[in-house]
Amino acid sequence: MLYFLLLAISIDSFIISYTYGLKGVQLSILQRVKVAVTVGVVFYISMKMGTWLQLYLSLKLTEILGASLLILNGFSFILSALQPTKNSKFPLFSILKKPLKGDRDNSGFINGTEPFIIGLALSLDSMGTGISISLLGAQPLITSFSLLLLNILILSSGVEVGKHFRKWKKMAKLSILPGCLLVLFGVIKLVI
Repeated sequence: MLYFLLLAISIDSFIISYTYGLKGVQLSILQRVKVAVTVGVVFYISMKMGTWLQLYLSLKLTEILGASLLILNGFSFILSALQPTKNSKFPLFSILKKPLKGDRDNSGFINGTEPFIIGLALSLDSMGTGISISLLGAQPLITSFSLLLLNILILSSGVEVGKHFRKWKKMAKLSILPGCLLVLFGVIKLVI
């Protein structure tokens, strides 16, 4: 189930890299690694926060809290995906809604600090999930490293799929999928 959670929170990475492939914005393997490392490090920090919380809460309470946070985070994903795109004063949020804003200099290449900014934007949604799955007992280092590797694979897949399906517009409908999966996993954890 852990890998399905990691896959669910990585869908934004696919959508962003798909958009780059679709629009011809270059995201080299080195830049993909920088994005993935940023996501992995932020996720690790959020999981360590969950580990810290475990020191002060009972096992049963951490399981309930972890599952509840997954459900809340899932609903947050869903609401975010269903809201119309609007200009955000916080640039990281705008990258999730309009991925081309990640290419800040409009060069057609993701370079310089851009991969780190994109990585931070992708990490915003996964921070609550990191705390949640840590409270449910996942190991921070192994889980974060798995997420890092998964993100490299998903970013690469997204770019390639985007290049091949430049005229396919149905990807936007996938944007509520991560939230639905998080709610489902949270409910399963509460019941089991």
